[in-house]
Amino acid sequence: MVKYTAIAFAAFSAIGASASASPGMADDRDAIGVRDLMSKVDILSSELNEQKAKVEALEAKNNALEVQVSTKIKSDKVLRRRELGTSAWHEAVDDLKDKVEKVTQGMRQLYIEENLATGETVTVYEAGPIKVEASCGGICDGSGEVCLVLTLFDANEDLQVFGDIQGDSGLNDPPISNNVLPKNTVDKEQMWDVSSSGNDEGDGAVWIGGYYLGWDGDSFIGLQRDGGLLIGGNCQIAGVFNYFIPKDHEHDW
Repeated sequence: MVKYTAIAFAAFSAIGASASASPGMADDRDAIGVRDLMSKVDILSSELNEQKAKVEALEAKNNALEVQVSTKIKSDKVLRRRELGTSAWHEAVDDLKDKVEKVTQGMRQLYIEENLATGETVTVYEAGPIKVEASCGGICDGSGEVCLVLTLFDANEDLQVFGDIQGDSGLNDPPISNNVLPKNTVDKEQMWDVSSSGNDEGDGAVWIGGYYLGWDGDSFIGLQRDGGLLIGGNCQIAGVFNYFIPKDHEHDW
């Protein structure tokens, strides 16, 4: 604006000088020249204001973009921190869940109750290489008794086996005593019978390939009647196992 004001001032000075030197018609021409010159000055001034407005608009837009970019960067940083925090929190929760699962899974109890006919055998527990059957004389040592029989078997690999068996010579035999059950080997032993009910004979536990099974003579009761029971069948057995099953191999029983 200063530039165009200076131009106008110079124009007026020239017109003034011309007017003082040329009277008459020169005055009219000078007046017309002044109007033309002032019109040009107004046009230039208007264009300058338009350009200035455009520059100011661009500056405002640029400032807004800078604020937007800065806000986005800050927002991304905050979001990233939150994501990291959330991720760490989820990891901690998952870790806690795993620990809780291990604790709650740890040692469980299985209650069994079976009514059996003479010679009948049923599976009451099976997981991995362990199977426990209840029988009414069929696979028991001695005719007509109620018993539990433990079978260990794995077709894929040799298994580490050990146990603590009291008062039962059968379960103190291999593989429990020598700690190895060769693959494709079936080991079947009677682990409890009605004759040992009420005492400690046959108490024990066995661990094989990550699976655990514990029992004792006082945990089971059994009844056998050749003439049959009021509740049906000739034999009844009930009791509790303590057991542990690896997480990936658990069955619902």
